[in-house]
Amino acid sequence: MTRRQRWQSLLWPLVLLALFVGTFRRAAPTLADAAVAAECDSPPPTNGQRIGAADIDRLERCVAIDVGNAELMVDLGRAYAADNRPVEAERLYRRALGIDPANSDVHVWLGELLLSRGDRAGARREAQDALRWSRSVTQDRSPRAERAAERSERGVGAPAGFARRGRGAEPALV
Repeated sequence: MTRRQRWQSLLWPLVLLALFVGTFRRAAPTLADAAVAAECDSPPPTNGQRIGAADIDRLERCVAIDVGNAELMVDLGRAYAADNRPVEAERLYRRALGIDPANSDVHVWLGELLLSRGDRAGARREAQDALRWSRSVTQDRSPRAERAAERSERGVGAPAGFARRGRGAEPALV
């Protein structure tokens, strides 16, 4: 074995080891990502609990990790609405509808938000979309979507205390 062959036989495993370590080091999730992912599995506040800044921060981190999760976007949108941040809430509701346009509940939530901001035409469109999607899924008109349509026609805004509702509550148009 020549000197060159000896170096090649020693160098080749080291190069492979460096590639292996480099590849898995970039691909492996960090400990912080794992902690946030575990945190995202915990449910958001429910009806009786107030949504706080810590809940909003947690939901923002969760949405940043799972960018295609419409349910997380709706949860964060509802938290923004509860925190009197309607622009951010509307943006997230629309993003969620971009992922799942057939979700009639999101149409109801967005319609409620638009109605509370005085956009009757937008609220009416969302109520009609909620009716259309609920009908196509259940072959029956959703009572929740029916009431949303009625409220948007009458121009009734969001009821007092709507923003304080948490996850698990029915949309306030109901």
